[in-house]
Amino acid sequence: MGRNEESWEERARLENRQVGEAIREARMMRGLSQYDIYLKHGIAQSEISKMERGLGNPQVSTLKRLADAMGMRLVIRFEPV
Repeated sequence: MGRNEESWEERARLENRQVGEAIREARMMRGLSQYDIYLKHGIAQSEISKMERGLGNPQVSTLKRLADAMGMRLVIRFEPV
């Protein structure tokens, strides 16, 4: 594996952790448990837990369902580096 590939993988892991932290913060801000989200939209607690820990790579449709369950809107931005 070349140096560029390693740095790409490390950036991807960091971004997954940032997405997970954002999910957890939003859920906590709304006073919801992972179980509450499961009841509202059927997203398994184990899947929510994995996302919040930065594991896996959730699809945009899953993030949209999470936002809906939390009474929020999903916003995706592209920013210059």
